[in-house]
Amino acid sequence: MNCVKMEQLISIDYHIINVFAMNQCWENNHVFDTVFHTGRPTSALLYVEDCTAEYILDNNKRFFVKKGEIVYIPQGAKYKTVFHHTIKGKTSSMLIEFTTTDLSGMPFVFCSHIMKLSDVQGINKTLFIEIISLYLSPVQSLAMIKSILYKFLSELSDARRLKNINSKEFSQIAKGILYLENNISFDKSIAEIATMCHVSTSCFRRLFKKYSGLSPVQYQIGVKVDYAKKLLLSNTMTVSEISERLGFQDLSYFCKFFKKQTGTTAKEYLALNKK
Repeated sequence: MNCVKMEQLISIDYHIINVFAMNQCWENNHVFDTVFHTGRPTSALLYVEDCTAEYILDNNKRFFVKKGEIVYIPQGAKYKTVFHHTIKGKTSSMLIEFTTTDLSGMPFVFCSHIMKLSDVQGINKTLFIEIISLYLSPVQSLAMIKSILYKFLSELSDARRLKNINSKEFSQIAKGILYLENNISFDKSIAEIATMCHVSTSCFRRLFKKYSGLSPVQYQIGVKVDYAKKLLLSNTMTVSEISERLGFQDLSYFCKFFKKQTGTTAKEYLALNKK
């Protein structure tokens, strides 16, 4: 199963299919078991409403999810869940099932293991309630349900991205990471960005590559190429205007840059990708 980190989800295009949502009322100490089957058929988000959930993984490791916490369960996961301290007649947990796929239809998950999301601030049960209410409505709008779920996953993704940036490992270059992620023209050099973070250039390069998997220069190139492609296909700007938007002082240099990175000129790329 392909894996896309949750913090990267906000920056990619993908589909959501197989949506299902429900409130769950469990008997005290009820056991839900997927270990002896092929694993969970879809991914899921579970909000623990009025109980404690004990997850027992197929390697016998276990952890607890407390009231008010959210857990992500990837497609294919094998586990047992024991629901403790449930209250008869009250909702124990709220479940949203779904499958995420890339644009070619290949499914992917956010990680290979069950993951608690309770450390992500700003995410609460409101969207669970909204999605379940719409799903159970006599006149069901899957488009509306999916739009809310896309928003929900985007908020989770952005929250985890910011948490990762501000983690102990990357906090000293957080300003530089945010600068590179939010400034398309990249008018500062890598040395200037490193100075802004009060670290050496070599330290910034090393930590940024550990954070993104790319060197700062590779990251800049990738962002500029992707953005140039989007602007070309939008048909709202000339090649000269796109060059200026991306911070190139010389149109001919932008044209050489684009061809070197894509193998085609800007005009050839536009002709090849016209719908």
